[in-house]
Amino acid sequence: MIATGIAALLTVGALGNWRIATPRTPRVLNYIQITNDGVDKNTVLTIGSIQPPMVTDGSRIYFTEEQQGANGVIAQVSVAGGATALDPTPFANVAVNGISPSGSDLLVYTWRTNELRTPLWVVPVLGGTPRQVGETTQDAAWLTDGRIVYSAGHDLFISKSDGTGAHKLATVRGLPVWPRMSPDGRVFRFTEHDPQRDSSSLWEVSADGSHFHQLLVGWSNQGSKCCGNWTLDGRYFVFQSTRSGRTDLWTLCESGGWWRAVPQPSQLTAGPLSLSLPLPSKDGTKLCGRRQTAWRVGPV
Repeated sequence: MIATGIAALLTVGALGNWRIATPRTPRVLNYIQITNDGVDKNTVLTIGSIQPPMVTDGSRIYFTEEQQGANGVIAQVSVAGGATALDPTPFANVAVNGISPSGSDLLVYTWRTNELRTPLWVVPVLGGTPRQVGETTQDAAWLTDGRIVYSAGHDLFISKSDGTGAHKLATVRGLPVWPRMSPDGRVFRFTEHDPQRDSSSLWEVSADGSHFHQLLVGWSNQGSKCCGNWTLDGRYFVFQSTRSGRTDLWTLCESGGWWRAVPQPSQLTAGPLSLSLPLPSKDGTKLCGRRQTAWRVGPV
């Protein structure tokens, strides 16, 4: 199967059946389009050029899309593809951050003007009254133990599910976004966004606040690195890298030491169209990403 570009708005794509070609090198075997509604999956609710993530409960994928001009809304689609449905919220502008371990609630932030730090809310998937969590944040994610990791200003925090009991985990010069905890709970990784240059880099810190360091320093691909997610088994960390105007997905194979990963990433996609916002499936067989133009699958 081959992917062929067509002229349309941004869409969400899926990478199908990625398997281990060698003991340490995964590869993509085919592509499957999972949305076809023609609605812009790019949104103005961004930090620099960094878009809100996609999240999944295993059966559906939730994401942010743009409706009625600059309004951000939460939408969902089956992991197998099909019709896109909106998740109603009482907010004029909203973007998804994370999903609860049970899959019953979404973690979202609202957007009122051009503010950097915005209110964080928990929204029931099946309907109900949203509740605000803590004060304001620029990004957040749910942890498997029910806690929340979030960023505010230059700092990264961990709190209880209601936003109380927060303690600082790390501080960077730029803006920390896309925080993620490893499946074994040992380390956090996040993206540091430099608003002056609109560039980004990946960082890691142990759960106890030690071993705080930047990843991939001096890597030959000098583009911005962003937006990583672990596979459910913790064997791979998938992220996006942008260079010369194109974004591709790369993976790090995890090692047994505290540094967690081998020095050199492996490339998963190689254009010609950009693919971003990597989201590994719950069953570990697929990888979902957003194509920055629409595409279709054709015969070899």
